[in-house]
Amino acid sequence: SGNPVAVATGSDGQVLTSAGAGAVPSFETPASAANTPAFLVTRSSAQTISNNTWTKVDWNNEIVDTNTAFASGKFVVASGAAGLYWFNATMSMSSITADDKVDLAFYVNGGRNESARFNNYASADGQESHPGVTATLNLAEADYVEVYVVQNTGGNIDVNANQAQFSGFKLIT
Repeated sequence: SGNPVAVATGSDGQVLTSAGAGAVPSFETPASAANTPAFLVTRSSAQTISNNTWTKVDWNNEIVDTNTAFASGKFVVASGAAGLYWFNATMSMSSITADDKVDLAFYVNGGRNESARFNNYASADGQESHPGVTATLNLAEADYVEVYVVQNTGGNIDVNANQAQFSGFKLIT
């Protein structure tokens, strides 16, 4: 009718939502108002990676885990939390020789996701490798994501302490 109407005050995190033509709008909490679940884990000590063997990275320092969804070295999608997720993993490994590589990948439900993989080749001896991989993955309930690394230097090398991290969060869609 064009007459002014008082709208009750909302609370933090709510948005003003239309109730349709001629109806009074109201403040509501959107169903997907946060990028959660979210997590960030790191390595606080070195981890030895064998030559030419895909090895699961053991994340031993949990910094953030909003929904207790990260455990036993993997992120697990909880009931009711299916959807699109953004993930990132980075690390550092020293003493890489010329033409050797470090390969970093996300594994989903125990299998390597070839679209979420990164190769880093050394151009000279004694280099430090800094592979990183980022992916947006559409995950169902109970799906899980892990990080694996492989290197081909001919011997064992370590993931450098305090220079590796794995993070992720659900995208608001």
